[in-house]
Amino acid sequence: MYQTFLKYVPKMNIKRSVTFYLQRVYGKKTTESQIRMRVRWADNVVQFNVGYSTHPEKWDKESGKCRRNTYNNKGEAASQINKEISRLAILADDIFKPFEVESRIPTQNQYRNAFNAANGKTVGIRLNEEHTVQQLFSEYVIASASGKSWEDSTVRKHISIRNILADYDRKIKIDDFSSSLVKYHTYLLSRGMRNSTIKKHFAFLSAFLHWCNERNYLKTTEWGQFKPEIKLVHRKQVIFLTWSELMRVFNFKFLADKSYLERARDVFCFQCFTSLRFSDVYKLRREDVYDNYIRVCTEKTDTELRIELNKYSRSILEKYKDEYFNGNKALPVISNQKENAYIKEVCFLAGINKPIALIYYRGNERIEEIRPKYELISTHTGRGTFICNALM
Repeated sequence: MYQTFLKYVPKMNIKRSVTFYLQRVYGKKTTESQIRMRVRWADNVVQFNVGYSTHPEKWDKESGKCRRNTYNNKGEAASQINKEISRLAILADDIFKPFEVESRIPTQNQYRNAFNAANGKTVGIRLNEEHTVQQLFSEYVIASASGKSWEDSTVRKHISIRNILADYDRKIKIDDFSSSLVKYHTYLLSRGMRNSTIKKHFAFLSAFLHWCNERNYLKTTEWGQFKPEIKLVHRKQVIFLTWSELMRVFNFKFLADKSYLERARDVFCFQCFTSLRFSDVYKLRREDVYDNYIRVCTEKTDTELRIELNKYSRSILEKYKDEYFNGNKALPVISNQKENAYIKEVCFLAGINKPIALIYYRGNERIEEIRPKYELISTHTGRGTFICNALM
């Protein structure tokens, strides 16, 4: 049964380079050159103007930046210019994220339009023109993923929504869609979605429609009045491992053919013993680990925390202290998606199979399902496990 949990599509890693160089300006009486950015990937090359110029003698070719404490003819400081170069370099790299998540390589036009949209330019989309939901939603995802530094998981959620919109009507215009949200709500129910999922779905759509409205792509305002009444279970059951279940997982001995699960188990247990979210464990580096505590700046809230180590969390760090992981990470972390699949298998093998009753609504229908507990375990369970055991 647990083989079904092992479906995993690895994220594409697009090899690319972002460089900055000077280009001589012809036809103008100036000794300065334009600063340009060049992005290369696969067999593609695109170039952009940075918006600044400088004299070649004030340019450091090796670093691709202006030399410190220099100024161009307009009196613009090297620090100001280099700050913009750094911003564009990060933005240029981030543009690839949505394409990697979808496992596709962008064309030059797709990349150029995505970069310009993320950089505040509406290239590829004109006002006073009817746009399809598919067209605008793709622009929204690419611009937001780059401009707001979305995590891969957030990009995946939005791509999933875009695919549902395509199933609904790939050619529907944005104004037709925004004025018929009741019909779309009925469509989501027909797909068998839970009410809780539909509510999250509309929360994402609302952000998208606000984005469209801010850019004057919407001619109607009806979408702003749409507030569907969705029945929800208000006291949602918290899934966590009891202390005895956690110890069973922590001490479980894997057979040789299942040894690959051990590292995933250790990362999950580290969450259970420290209360860290998976995104924070993923970024934990060796320099964040001290004798009796770890220091973490949380991904979700940007809060710096000092978390004391107990004998269990310390033993996990000790186990991997002599191994090197990319980025000098403290633990052998894998992707969240793959970790979730492995943890379900770990809990299946460890016998975490207590029947759990799940209650939810689908439309007005109240549904109760009985599921084995291991099917409900994910990286999110780690934080809940720490909190519930600490309270008890």
